[in-house]
Order: sequence, then C-alpha cells, then structure tokens
Amino acid sequence: MEAKNSKMDDLKTDPKINLNYEPSEFPRELARHYISASEDDISEMLNFIGINRLEDLFNHIPKFLQFDGGMNLPNELEYNAAASKLAKI
Repeated sequence: MEAKNSKMDDLKTDPKINLNYEPSEFPRELARHYISASEDDISEMLNFIGINRLEDLFNHIPKFLQFDGGMNLPNELEYNAAASKLAKI
C-alpha cells in the first residue's frame, strides 16, 4: 500500500474540488500559515519609527474604539477541507 505524498494527492483525487490551477506550482498555497517578520525585524521597524512596542502603533485610537478581546472564529481547516467547503458555496 502506497502512502499519500502530500495534500496535493487529496486535491487531485477529490472530484468536488475543481481548481483552475495546480496548487503545487504555488508553494504558498499549501503553507499552513504566513511566516511574518521575526521579532528582530519587528523591533528594527519599530525603532525606525521611534516607538518601542507594537501596541504603541494604536495609541492615537481612543480606547473606547479599540478592540479588546479575542475574536470568535472557528478552528482552522486543512487545505483540502477548506477547498471542498468553498467549492460548495
């Protein structure tokens, strides 16, 4: 029995998913999360504009307008599950 090589195998064999491109040609399509700037990168950018903390970027916004708390979002989906769900819409 041969094991699946990647998430791409699921996309190719799932008849409900009809993509007009080949996701494996775009590596970011299958990346779990976007990789943002490192902590050092962020510190360097903040120092460049003269502030010390990321939160200080929002000091100009009145407190009563600032969002304070987590967002009520569903759990993330694997790529093929998300593509399947979107295909149903």
